Amino acid sequence: MKKITRYFVLTLTLAAFGLQSCKREAAPGPEADLANKEWLTDGIFVNDVRTVSPNLKLQFRTGTINSLVINGITNPLATWQLRDNGRTLRIIYPEVTLAAGATTPTLGGAKTQDLRIVSLTASELRFQGPDGGEINLLGLIRLGTNSQYRMNLTGPTDNAAASQDDENLQRNGGWTGNDGTNNTGFFLINDQGVAARQGNANITLRFGKSPLGVNFVTAGGVPVPATWALTNNKTRLVISYPTYERDGQSVQGADQTLRVDQLNATQLWLSSESQTQFTLLGILNFAAGQQLRMAPPAN
Repeated sequence: MKKITRYFVLTLTLAAFGLQSCKREAAPGPEADLANKEWLTDGIFVNDVRTVSPNLKLQFRTGTINSLVINGITNPLATWQLRDNGRTLRIIYPEVTLAAGATTPTLGGAKTQDLRIVSLTASELRFQGPDGGEINLLGLIRLGTNSQYRMNLTGPTDNAAASQDDENLQRNGGWTGNDGTNNTGFFLINDQGVAARQGNANITLRFGKSPLGVNFVTAGGVPVPATWALTNNKTRLVISYPTYERDGQSVQGADQTLRVDQLNATQLWLSSESQTQFTLLGILNFAAGQQLRMAPPAN
């Protein structure tokens, strides 16, 4: 019986040692500043001016294989490493894809992305594309030319910029600009606040989250790798999309801010803050002064 007990204790000890050997203390220097913390998004800044604050949390865990935890989600394909004496952060992550006609994104194969670290301390992380040019962070979040992605341990330094979830905006069926009635579509609001309907808006938008927990927009089944942020006490909707290919043509990425005039279970009204016409998501022409009124699609 004593031999069995000693064998059992020895087995547990070896098992515990094996588990511990999978863990690794962060090396002194840049790795110690970066690793084993929960980094929260402060925002994306251009020339020190905030443009948008995506909902992204990252943890860089050390181990036999350094794992990258994205919004609390672990995936065997998500890893990281510091290179060039801490000047480059390489991340490997599962690609988020959306098939044509689909409404739910899925995870695909591994993608590698190098980020240039601008600043790294024990409480602040700033990075940009390797040459300062535009990149699609994690394949989804547009980081434009000369933009910095800034993270810290406390979250946005401007609380109004923090993205909020909303069950109405994120309804499963999405929102359509043409429900077959005169209550949806494009409207022009005159100086007296009177709305005149101008026509249908043949688009369906769905605001949800990707399998990595990143805010994700689908537009009528078109595979646009766009993200969204609902900010300023839910009065502004920022839609951001990177440069992408559509019908063999390159569509330039952009950050587009819309004013939320109405948001409830049956109405989503969005107004343009642009003084000129622009193309929402590279798909839908949106004239200055117009209001887009959307409703749940008919069953």
